Amino acid sequence: MQLVIGGKILLKPTFIISGFIVLLSTLIGGLRPILGLRILPDTLYVDHAKNLTFKNGENIDIDSIEEIIIHEIGVSASHMQYYEMLLNKTPNTISTRKRKSLVLIEPYNIKHFFSTRSDFLNHLKSLGLSESKITQGEGNLKTTLGFRNRFKK
Repeated sequence: MQLVIGGKILLKPTFIISGFIVLLSTLIGGLRPILGLRILPDTLYVDHAKNLTFKNGENIDIDSIEEIIIHEIGVSASHMQYYEMLLNKTPNTISTRKRKSLVLIEPYNIKHFFSTRSDFLNHLKSLGLSESKITQGEGNLKTTLGFRNRFKK
């Protein structure tokens, strides 16, 4: 079979179908890490004094950070890095929800698509956060395939 328009042979259907399958698999593979997070990340703001604040103006003190766990979903250029921040004292903003940790991602910028960013961690280190409080999450087959582990309760 051939695709004929106006008496001219354009493409064979096998090329069209295989091109569609490649495009579809590329989109699904590239979006899989983002879809694997399955929650909306929390939003923190940095004010002029370089403090971390919530939308309602509640500050997070650097000393109240118990641990920051770096997680990765996926592999290669399409992997996504996110941070789970555990706090000693639960802020009022998140006290009513089931998950008592904050989940944060780096701001998206297309020019950093093929690189791993750690601007957030560098900012926290400049504010005085000890590197011993930053740990790497465990990687396993599930996170490599693009599914995140369940967050601590």
